[in-house]
Amino acid sequence: MRKLFFVLLLLIIAPSLSAQEISATDEPLQIAKNRRASFQDRKNAIDQIKTENDPHTAAEFAQIIRNSKEPIALRGYVADTLAEAKNKWSGMELRKILKDKTATNESRKLALYSLWKKEPQTFQTELINMVQNYSEPAELRVAALSYLSESKENQPPKFWLDLYARKENPAAIRITALDGLEKLELLAQNEAVLIQIIHNPRESIEIRKSSILTGSRILSSSVLGQELTKIVSNPENPLEMRHFAVNHLASVADTVLVPELKKISSQEKNTTLSRELETLIANLTSK
Repeated sequence: MRKLFFVLLLLIIAPSLSAQEISATDEPLQIAKNRRASFQDRKNAIDQIKTENDPHTAAEFAQIIRNSKEPIALRGYVADTLAEAKNKWSGMELRKILKDKTATNESRKLALYSLWKKEPQTFQTELINMVQNYSEPAELRVAALSYLSESKENQPPKFWLDLYARKENPAAIRITALDGLEKLELLAQNEAVLIQIIHNPRESIEIRKSSILTGSRILSSSVLGQELTKIVSNPENPLEMRHFAVNHLASVADTVLVPELKKISSQEKNTTLSRELETLIANLTSK
């Protein structure tokens, strides 16, 4: 009879203990999910349970990232939290968002960022696949490409050069690839590609301008001055491009170019461009 009493007592107490244990984790999780709570309270609640290693916490955190109605600051904080968390389910939840084409681009970008921070080495292949997938939104491909440029185990020059030179790629992809080439110090041995795009009148003005700006940091002043002078002298180039070249000549040109610039100015039919050239020549000869 006495044994039966203790069994019954344990059955009564056990559910109460279980509820207390659950509430210890569940209460901060409820605060973290509560959109009426303050940002600081939600952030503190997330900090209380970020070390939990269970699928439920990972899924709930991922839902905050996914929800576009949540403040972007909180979603970013959760993305950072999952990137640092030891929760073995967090990577799986982040990949669910990344692969979900119905999720917003912003949500997928947050998942992409979190996975890159969480798995900097093993995530390389997925970043490459994202960059090379033309069906993906440009902003996701740009983000993946920028993360690749931060990697110690980088791709060969051809990978970057193809992305930069290929006209089918959106301008944002090509400019990010160009930035990667510069950051990874791959342009010194590939100046010809840069110069070719600078001079190609069939290239977009945006790409050509970005290439000139990069060239101003990579090419010698004498080489850049000669290339800019060629752009100004070629009437096939859009007027906007020629104005841009004259403006940049002011910072790199020297007196060696004056005879050629005078010749261009004398033959120039656009009065505005002609005046800009005359001002440039006067500044150069007064040095």
